Amino acid sequence: MPRPKPPEPLKGRQVKMSDIEWLMFIELGGADWLRKHVKKKSKFSSEYYKALAEKQGAKSGGANGVVAVHTARPKAIPQTKETTTGL
Repeated sequence: MPRPKPPEPLKGRQVKMSDIEWLMFIELGGADWLRKHVKKKSKFSSEYYKALAEKQGAKSGGANGVVAVHTARPKAIPQTKETTTGL
């Protein structure tokens, strides 16, 4: 049976866990348990976080406030006799 559509778009996130921690996480209820726990234990209301996400999304162009940084790779130094031997 298909899962109902979430109220807002979901993004994949990576979490580093050992195999044992992952089994514990799944046994607790997995992502559904985590969503409920985070909402229950958050410091501020959901409305605060929605406003914060919109504000950060407007600054960076992304909903989660993460900005992709692209750095130019340095050009390779040509391997000539002068650069390798100093002659």
